[in-house]
Amino acid sequence: MTICRHCGCTTSQAAADALVLGFQEEFRAGAYSCCQVVAWADEQWVAWAEAAAEDGKSEEEATKPLEVYPRTE
Repeated sequence: MTICRHCGCTTSQAAADALVLGFQEEFRAGAYSCCQVVAWADEQWVAWAEAAAEDGKSEEEATKPLEVYPRTE
């Protein structure tokens, strides 16, 4: 397991972040560094947390999976 000296993440952590952000191929090709990907993922998390707070929800409420409700007809 390789840990980056600059951002402290592993390659697999950065790859997972790149997948979530939608540029896994670019990360694999070397267009973006792990440090860039991790910084962008952190920015997205902060924005998500702020949006949840504005909606009056905790981070836990905002990130839990949606429940499937049975259709009533």
